[in-house]
Amino acid sequence: MVANTGQTAPDDEWLSKTSEAVLEPDLPIIDPHHHLWLRNGYTYLMPELASDLASGHNIVATVYAECHSMYRAQGPVEFRSIGETEFVRGQAAMNVSGEFGPVRACVAMFGNVDLTLGRAVRDPIQQHQQAAGGCFRGVRLSSGWHEDERVGNVVTNPSLLLDPQVSDAIGVLNEEGLTLDCWLYHTQIHEVAAVADRYPDLTIVLNHVGSPILGGPYRGKADDVFSEWHQQMSSLSQRDNVLVKLGALPIRMPSFEGDRSMPPSSS
Repeated sequence: MVANTGQTAPDDEWLSKTSEAVLEPDLPIIDPHHHLWLRNGYTYLMPELASDLASGHNIVATVYAECHSMYRAQGPVEFRSIGETEFVRGQAAMNVSGEFGPVRACVAMFGNVDLTLGRAVRDPIQQHQQAAGGCFRGVRLSSGWHEDERVGNVVTNPSLLLDPQVSDAIGVLNEEGLTLDCWLYHTQIHEVAAVADRYPDLTIVLNHVGSPILGGPYRGKADDVFSEWHQQMSSLSQRDNVLVKLGALPIRMPSFEGDRSMPPSSS
Protein backbone atom coordinates (compact mmCIF):
# COMPACT_ATOMS: atom_id res chain seq x y z
CA MET A 1 0.00 0.00 0.00
CA VAL A 2 1.29 3.45 -0.92
CA ALA A 3 -0.57 6.32 0.71
CA ASN A 4 -0.80 9.65 -1.03
CA THR A 5 1.17 12.01 1.18
CA GLY A 6 1.57 14.91 -1.23
CA GLN A 7 -0.08 18.28 -1.05
CA THR A 8 -2.67 17.53 -3.74
CA ALA A 9 -4.62 14.45 -4.70
CA PRO A 10 -3.20 12.44 -7.64
CA ASP A 11 -5.16 12.61 -10.88
CA ASP A 12 -6.65 9.58 -12.65
CA GLU A 13 -3.83 9.41 -15.21
CA TRP A 14 -1.18 9.32 -12.48
CA LEU A 15 -3.08 6.58 -10.66
CA SER A 16 -3.45 4.49 -13.81
CA LYS A 17 0.31 4.62 -14.41
CA THR A 18 1.26 3.75 -10.83
CA SER A 19 -1.31 1.05 -10.08
CA GLU A 20 0.01 -2.48 -9.66
CA ALA A 21 -1.53 -5.89 -9.18
CA VAL A 22 -1.51 -6.95 -5.52
CA LEU A 23 1.21 -9.56 -5.08
CA GLU A 24 -0.28 -11.50 -2.15
CA PRO A 25 -3.90 -10.41 -1.76
CA ASP A 26 -4.64 -12.99 0.96
CA LEU A 27 -1.66 -12.17 3.18
CA PRO A 28 -2.90 -10.55 6.43
CA ILE A 29 -1.12 -7.24 6.98
CA ILE A 30 -0.90 -4.86 9.92
CA ASP A 31 0.25 -1.44 8.72
CA PRO A 32 2.60 -0.46 11.58
CA HIS A 33 3.14 3.22 10.75
CA HIS A 34 0.85 5.86 9.33
CA HIS A 35 -0.22 9.41 10.14
CA LEU A 36 -3.42 11.44 10.11
CA TRP A 37 -3.44 15.22 9.85
CA LEU A 38 -4.66 18.55 8.57
CA ARG A 39 -1.49 20.21 7.31
CA ASN A 40 -0.67 22.97 4.84
CA GLY A 41 -4.13 22.75 3.35
CA TYR A 42 -3.89 18.99 2.89
CA THR A 43 -6.33 16.63 4.59
CA TYR A 44 -5.49 13.03 5.43
CA LEU A 45 -8.01 11.71 7.94
CA MET A 46 -10.15 8.59 8.25
CA PRO A 47 -11.88 8.90 4.83
CA GLU A 48 -8.55 9.28 3.02
CA LEU A 49 -6.97 6.46 5.02
CA ALA A 50 -9.94 4.20 4.33
CA SER A 51 -9.56 4.82 0.60
CA ASP A 52 -5.91 3.73 0.71
CA LEU A 53 -6.73 0.71 2.89
CA ALA A 54 -9.16 -0.46 0.19
CA SER A 55 -6.33 -0.92 -2.32
CA GLY A 56 -6.84 -4.69 -2.55
CA HIS A 57 -4.38 -5.82 0.11
CA ASN A 58 -5.64 -7.78 3.10
CA ILE A 59 -4.93 -5.07 5.66
CA VAL A 60 -6.55 -6.08 8.94
CA ALA A 61 -5.35 -3.31 11.28
CA THR A 62 -3.18 -0.21 11.50
CA VAL A 63 -0.93 1.50 14.03
CA TYR A 64 -0.85 5.29 14.25
CA ALA A 65 2.54 6.99 14.61
CA GLU A 66 2.69 10.46 16.14
CA CYS A 67 3.25 13.36 13.77
CA HIS A 68 2.59 16.47 15.91
CA SER A 69 -1.05 16.41 14.88
CA MET A 70 -3.89 18.15 16.75
CA TYR A 71 -1.95 19.21 19.83
CA ARG A 72 -3.86 21.18 22.44
CA ALA A 73 -3.60 24.90 21.82
CA GLN A 74 -3.53 25.75 25.52
CA GLY A 75 -2.38 24.36 28.84
CA PRO A 76 1.04 23.25 30.14
CA VAL A 77 3.39 22.53 27.26
CA GLU A 78 4.28 19.04 28.49
CA PHE A 79 0.62 17.98 28.27
CA ARG A 80 -0.34 19.54 24.92
CA SER A 81 0.63 16.44 22.92
CA ILE A 82 -2.19 14.58 24.71
CA GLY A 83 -4.45 16.35 22.22
CA GLU A 84 -3.02 14.09 19.49
CA THR A 85 -3.83 11.00 21.52
CA GLU A 86 -7.39 12.23 22.07
CA PHE A 87 -7.69 12.92 18.34
CA VAL A 88 -6.49 9.43 17.41
CA ARG A 89 -8.92 7.84 19.82
CA GLY A 90 -11.71 9.80 18.14
CA GLN A 91 -10.60 8.67 14.69
CA ALA A 92 -10.49 5.06 15.93
CA ALA A 93 -14.02 5.45 17.30
CA MET A 94 -15.19 6.66 13.89
CA ASN A 95 -13.63 3.60 12.32
CA VAL A 96 -15.36 1.19 14.71
CA SER A 97 -18.68 2.36 13.28
CA GLY A 98 -17.94 0.33 10.15
CA GLU A 99 -18.61 3.34 7.92
CA PHE A 100 -15.00 3.31 6.72
CA GLY A 101 -14.60 -0.38 5.95
CA PRO A 102 -13.61 -3.50 7.88
CA VAL A 103 -10.01 -2.59 8.78
CA ARG A 104 -9.34 -1.96 12.48
CA ALA A 105 -7.66 1.38 11.92
CA CYS A 106 -5.70 3.07 14.73
CA VAL A 107 -6.13 0.00 16.93
CA ALA A 108 -2.81 1.00 18.52
CA MET A 109 -0.75 4.19 18.56
CA PHE A 110 2.60 5.72 19.46
CA GLY A 111 2.42 9.21 20.92
CA ASN A 112 4.79 12.05 21.63
CA VAL A 113 6.03 12.89 25.12
CA ASP A 114 8.91 15.21 25.98
CA LEU A 115 11.47 12.67 27.16
CA THR A 116 13.82 15.42 28.32
CA LEU A 117 11.55 15.62 31.38
CA GLY A 118 13.44 12.65 32.78
CA ARG A 119 11.57 10.65 35.39
CA ALA A 120 8.96 13.43 35.59
CA VAL A 121 7.67 12.01 32.32
CA ARG A 122 5.55 9.45 34.17
CA ASP A 123 2.58 11.78 34.72
CA PRO A 124 2.24 12.81 31.04
CA ILE A 125 2.68 9.20 29.96
CA GLN A 126 -0.04 7.98 32.26
CA GLN A 127 -2.37 10.72 31.03
CA HIS A 128 -1.70 9.62 27.44
CA GLN A 129 -2.55 6.06 28.42
CA GLN A 130 -5.80 7.18 30.00
CA ALA A 131 -6.73 9.37 27.02
CA ALA A 132 -6.00 6.55 24.56
CA GLY A 133 -8.46 4.15 26.13
CA GLY A 134 -6.08 1.22 25.98
CA CYS A 135 -4.44 1.73 22.58
CA PHE A 136 -1.33 3.66 23.73
CA ARG A 137 1.66 1.39 23.08
CA GLY A 138 4.62 3.70 23.51
CA VAL A 139 6.45 6.89 22.64
CA ARG A 140 8.03 7.85 19.33
CA LEU A 141 11.24 9.87 19.62
CA SER A 142 12.53 11.62 16.49
CA SER A 143 16.16 12.54 17.08
CA GLY A 144 17.66 12.84 13.60
CA TRP A 145 20.78 15.02 13.71
CA HIS A 146 23.84 15.44 11.51
CA GLU A 147 26.74 17.86 11.72
CA ASP A 148 26.42 18.83 8.04
CA GLU A 149 23.96 21.70 7.57
CA ARG A 150 22.77 20.16 4.30
CA VAL A 151 21.11 17.37 6.28
CA GLY A 152 17.85 18.42 7.88
CA ASN A 153 18.04 18.19 11.65
CA VAL A 154 14.89 17.61 13.68
CA VAL A 155 16.61 18.30 17.03
CA THR A 156 19.43 20.54 18.24
CA ASN A 157 21.02 17.93 20.51
CA PRO A 158 23.49 15.80 18.51
CA SER A 159 22.88 12.74 20.72
CA LEU A 160 19.42 13.28 22.14
CA LEU A 161 18.76 9.57 22.52
CA LEU A 162 21.75 9.28 24.86
CA ASP A 163 20.95 12.39 26.92
CA PRO A 164 20.87 11.44 30.65
CA GLN A 165 17.40 12.91 31.14
CA VAL A 166 16.08 11.10 28.08
CA SER A 167 17.68 7.89 29.29
CA ASP A 168 15.90 8.26 32.64
CA ALA A 169 12.60 8.85 30.83
CA ILE A 170 13.16 5.74 28.74
CA GLY A 171 13.55 3.88 32.01
CA VAL A 172 10.06 5.05 32.95
CA LEU A 173 8.74 3.78 29.61
CA ASN A 174 10.28 0.43 30.43
CA GLU A 175 8.67 0.38 33.87
CA GLU A 176 5.28 1.18 32.32
CA GLY A 177 5.63 -1.74 29.90
CA LEU A 178 5.68 0.56 26.87
CA THR A 179 7.75 0.53 23.69
CA LEU A 180 10.26 3.08 22.40
CA ASP A 181 9.83 3.98 18.72
CA CYS A 182 12.97 5.63 17.29
CA TRP A 183 13.60 7.69 14.18
CA LEU A 184 17.13 8.87 13.44
CA TYR A 185 19.79 8.71 10.71
CA HIS A 186 22.03 5.78 9.81
CA THR A 187 24.98 7.63 11.36
CA GLN A 188 23.22 7.38 14.74
CA ILE A 189 22.16 3.73 14.77
CA HIS A 190 24.81 2.99 17.40
CA GLU A 191 22.77 5.13 19.81
CA VAL A 192 19.86 2.71 19.50
CA ALA A 193 22.23 -0.15 20.31
CA ALA A 194 23.41 1.67 23.43
CA VAL A 195 19.83 2.13 24.67
CA ALA A 196 19.04 -1.51 23.89
CA ASP A 197 22.02 -2.58 25.99
CA ARG A 198 21.03 -0.39 28.92
CA TYR A 199 17.42 -1.58 28.87
CA PRO A 200 17.47 -5.18 27.60
CA ASP A 201 13.84 -5.73 28.64
CA LEU A 202 12.63 -2.69 26.68
CA THR A 203 11.21 -3.27 23.20
CA ILE A 204 12.69 -0.75 20.75
CA VAL A 205 11.41 -0.19 17.22
CA LEU A 206 13.77 1.45 14.70
CA ASN A 207 11.87 3.42 12.07
CA HIS A 208 12.49 3.56 8.33
CA VAL A 209 15.26 0.94 8.15
CA GLY A 210 17.64 3.26 9.98
CA SER A 211 17.17 6.13 7.47
CA PRO A 212 20.33 5.97 5.34
CA ILE A 213 21.19 9.48 4.09
CA LEU A 214 21.70 9.72 0.33
CA GLY A 215 21.68 13.49 -0.10
CA GLY A 216 23.84 16.35 1.11
CA PRO A 217 27.39 15.19 1.94
CA TYR A 218 26.47 11.64 0.86
CA ARG A 219 25.21 12.45 -2.62
CA GLY A 220 26.80 10.08 -5.13
CA LYS A 221 28.21 7.92 -2.31
CA ALA A 222 25.51 5.26 -2.10
CA ASP A 223 28.05 2.42 -1.83
CA ASP A 224 29.81 4.09 1.10
CA VAL A 225 26.49 4.78 2.79
CA PHE A 226 25.39 1.18 2.32
CA SER A 227 28.64 -0.10 3.81
CA GLU A 228 28.33 2.07 6.92
CA TRP A 229 24.59 1.37 7.25
CA HIS A 230 25.18 -2.38 6.87
CA GLN A 231 27.85 -2.41 9.57
CA GLN A 232 25.66 -0.49 12.00
CA MET A 233 22.57 -2.61 11.29
CA SER A 234 24.53 -5.85 11.61
CA SER A 235 25.76 -4.75 15.01
CA LEU A 236 22.28 -3.65 16.07
CA SER A 237 20.84 -6.99 15.01
CA GLN A 238 22.68 -8.64 17.89
CA ARG A 239 20.16 -7.04 20.26
CA ASP A 240 17.10 -9.25 20.57
CA ASN A 241 14.95 -6.41 21.92
CA VAL A 242 15.16 -4.32 18.72
CA LEU A 243 12.71 -4.52 15.81
CA VAL A 244 12.90 -2.66 12.48
CA LYS A 245 10.10 -1.10 10.46
CA LEU A 246 10.43 -1.10 6.68
CA GLY A 247 9.28 2.10 5.05
CA ALA A 248 10.29 5.59 3.86
CA LEU A 249 13.24 4.20 1.97
CA PRO A 250 15.61 6.86 0.54
CA ILE A 251 14.61 5.94 -3.03
CA ARG A 252 11.42 7.91 -2.31
CA MET A 253 13.31 10.97 -1.18
CA PRO A 254 14.23 14.02 -3.32
CA SER A 255 17.91 13.10 -2.95
CA PHE A 256 17.43 9.96 -5.05
CA GLU A 257 19.40 10.43 -8.27
CA GLY A 258 17.32 8.18 -10.53
CA ASP A 259 14.16 8.91 -12.49
CA ARG A 260 11.61 10.47 -10.13
CA SER A 261 8.92 11.24 -12.67
CA MET A 262 7.04 8.26 -11.22
CA PRO A 263 7.32 6.52 -7.85
CA PRO A 264 9.38 3.32 -7.82
CA SER A 265 7.62 0.06 -8.54
CA SER A 266 7.50 -2.79 -6.05
CA SER A 267 10.29 -4.58 -7.95
